[in-house]
Amino acid sequence: KYMNNRGLGIERYMEQRSCPYDKIFIYTDEKSDVKAFFEFIKDDMEVIDRGSNTFECILKGYTKGTAIDWVLEHFGMTRDQSYVFGDSSNDLAMFQHAGHAIAMGAHDQVLEPYTEFVTKTVEEDGIAYAMKKYGLIDQRSLR
Repeated sequence: KYMNNRGLGIERYMEQRSCPYDKIFIYTDEKSDVKAFFEFIKDDMEVIDRGSNTFECILKGYTKGTAIDWVLEHFGMTRDQSYVFGDSSNDLAMFQHAGHAIAMGAHDQVLEPYTEFVTKTVEEDGIAYAMKKYGLIDQRSLR
């Protein structure tokens, strides 16, 4: 029951048109026919190669970048008012849309061309470190 509350272990078929998920995360091995699977989903989903035989499949037309655009428009913010943090290739679209793209200390090199600042690692509280550097929070906020 615990797993079903989190959406884990629920079997759904695309043909049912009732799949409530916005992305699929795939681990592959030498027995996986990823080419056939990606061909099967190509009309509805885009594939992001996460490296090490892992992939994210997301709905076409919806990325972290389109989410940034929506938030900015919804709140009447400018691109320069947006700060994003990421470490993976799945953050690329977000880095391309935001005004300030901050890569975590350990991050996928695909983010480099869009990275404004490299902060500390997640384990070293890199987000708080960068927010302090940018003046978004002060030392008192880090307690």
